[in-house]
Amino acid sequence: MKVKQVASSLQVCMGAVFKWERLYRRNGLDGLRSRKPPGRPARKRPAAMRLIPMLLKRDPQAFGFLKGRWVVRDISKALKGEGVEISPTQVHGILRDLGLSYKRPKLDLKSNYTSYARKEREVRSYKQIALLSQKGVMVAFEDETWVSLYPKVEAEWMKRGTQRRVVTPGYNRRRNTFVPLFWPKRRRDGFIFNTYAKRRSREFKLHLSNLIQYAKRRGARRIILFVDHAPCHKTKKVEKFIREHPILEVKMLPKRAPNLNPVERLVNKPLKSVVCTNRSYSDIDDVIRAGRRFLTKYRQTFGT
Repeated sequence: MKVKQVASSLQVCMGAVFKWERLYRRNGLDGLRSRKPPGRPARKRPAAMRLIPMLLKRDPQAFGFLKGRWVVRDISKALKGEGVEISPTQVHGILRDLGLSYKRPKLDLKSNYTSYARKEREVRSYKQIALLSQKGVMVAFEDETWVSLYPKVEAEWMKRGTQRRVVTPGYNRRRNTFVPLFWPKRRRDGFIFNTYAKRRSREFKLHLSNLIQYAKRRGARRIILFVDHAPCHKTKKVEKFIREHPILEVKMLPKRAPNLNPVERLVNKPLKSVVCTNRSYSDIDDVIRAGRRFLTKYRQTFGT
């Protein structure tokens, strides 16, 4: 095997390969083992590793930095004020050795709904019913999302110094997609979807009719459907429709509790990422066709 091929496979320079060859010829395998670097023991690094976790627990403004979060340069300056003078590059290495990384926190919305705990227990109990595969009972979570002609722009990999252009029509059109997700997640029939031009009680009733027909074809005698507090879910016409169809039992999720509804995370988010993000379409019909193609293909692998 040539030196260039070895260097490429190990992702090192050719000089490193020649150096390892010399050490191997001189000392055998012992020459390739890492040794402790010579010199006196480090004094600043242990002190910095002890101080940095304590610094990160405190506000940067307490140390005179008018910032809301710590950055490497400010940590280095704060350590200097504590008597440990160390460079930002060394601070970065210490942070990595401490198992710390610089990333965004995750938003966690806590609902102020008075009966949140009771509703959460109710959702879990019906999930358990579905997991026990009680015959004739179908548990589903309902949500809806817009797919838009105007593209959503997010970061992606591209060559340094260039920026990809996403062509936009200069105006927006959108269509609403209703998605009921059945619990537990199953392949092929894990969810269904219906797309309409608007999001009103009329379209929601049509969607519920399709859902009922779908459930009857699969032998269901009862549908337990969890929905959020969207206006189209709570109109008098929808309430009348539910009363006229005893097979359907609609239960309201707590307000501002997206974590209890898995549709957003499992279906809506992938749909927007694949269909609407960084993509150009000539008209809204192309968007609808792309959305249907994705959801149809996604259903085939859903739950696997």
